[in-house]
Amino acid sequence: MFLGLAVLVACGNGTSGSTKSGEKAASARGNASGSAADPGGASSALKPYSGSNAIITSSNQQSKTVALKIIGGQSGSSSGFNFNGYSNGDMVIKVPEGWKVTVDFSVQSSLSHSAVVAPWSEREASSFHAAFAGSATPNYTSGINKSDKPISFSFAADKAGKYAIVCAVPGHDDLGMWDEFDVVSDLAKPEVLVK
Repeated sequence: MFLGLAVLVACGNGTSGSTKSGEKAASARGNASGSAADPGGASSALKPYSGSNAIITSSNQQSKTVALKIIGGQSGSSSGFNFNGYSNGDMVIKVPEGWKVTVDFSVQSSLSHSAVVAPWSEREASSFHAAFAGSATPNYTSGINKSDKPISFSFAADKAGKYAIVCAVPGHDDLGMWDEFDVVSDLAKPEVLVK
């Protein structure tokens, strides 16, 4: 009887260990899909944004201009650390290379937020710099909140590449307040995609 109990305990521990190993392997697979090169993983599908609040408020192919409405803390998503309800790279804004981009930025939260189009490598950095001349809200480390008037900034998206739109208020990037901003050389018109 004692021998049977010892075998049962040993098998039980082996099963428990296998389950934990399986959980660790599944966790590792999940983390592997979110690499720096592909933050959402290969399996994350993008679809056109179809929310009720337009993010692209106007675009003109002749004048090569686009106006974007970016809202900080729009919803309770990610505890309010989001742009237009999206965070952690779940929104991808794409604009054609060479276009002038105007961003109207407002905040719907009592927390202060800002917006900076920064190099992709800085999306979770401790400090940020604008990837293009003028591609940030003024005083971006202090930001604005819902009691402040919306602010605008404009820049020329003159270099193709993968960038990030980040809240530069200290610590907000660590809480996921960043999304993808791509400047694409062969894109016909701006678009917003979401996960």
